[in-house]
Amino acid sequence: MSGSADVVVVGDGIAGSSLATVLARDGYQVVVLERQTTYRDKVRGEWLACWGVAELLRLDLEHALLDAGGCYVTQVVPYDEVTDPTQAEAAVPPLDQMLPGVPGALDIGHPEASEALTQTAAEAGATVVRGVGDVEIEPGDAPVVRYEHDDVIHELRCRLVVNCAAPRPPFGRPRLDNRRARRGGRCPD
Repeated sequence: MSGSADVVVVGDGIAGSSLATVLARDGYQVVVLERQTTYRDKVRGEWLACWGVAELLRLDLEHALLDAGGCYVTQVVPYDEVTDPTQAEAAVPPLDQMLPGVPGALDIGHPEASEALTQTAAEAGATVVRGVGDVEIEPGDAPVVRYEHDDVIHELRCRLVVNCAAPRPPFGRPRLDNRRARRGGRCPD
C-alpha cells in the first residue's frame, strides 16, 4: 500500500486500535501497522481497572470487549503470604462503587482484547495491515512512513504518526530522525 492517510498508527494492540477506532469513527482516514498476525499472550494485564473502564465507556468500546468474552469483576480479594485470609476478605474494595457509572473492573485476556479492538477499528473504517516488518518514519510537516509488508516496501504520506508500539517494538524501533521530530502532538484538524 502506498498513498496517503490522515493518521498512521504504528502498533495496534489495545491503545493503537482504540485510537484508530475513535479517529475512523470521526471520519479520519487511518492506517494501522502491526507486526503480529495473531496476538499471543505476553503476560500483560488481564483486566482493566475502573479508570480504564470509564475511558472504555466514554469511547463506546465496551461492547467489543464484552462480546470477546470480557466480564465485570466487582471484588478482588488481596490474598498474600503475610495477610490472614479473613483480614484479606474483610478488606475487599467494592469495585462497582469506585467510579460513578462504572460497573467494576473488566476482566479479559490481553490477546482477546487486542483482537476485539483491532476488529472494531477495521469495522470503523481503519485500514489494518498485519505482518508488518521494519518501519521508518520521516518526520516533518507532512510525515512519511515507510514499512515492509510481504517483502515489499510501502510508503504512506500522512498528517500525523502515532507510535503505540511497545518501548521495544518487536519489529524494530521505528527509525526516526530526532533532529526534526516534534515531541508531543495534537489531533489532526
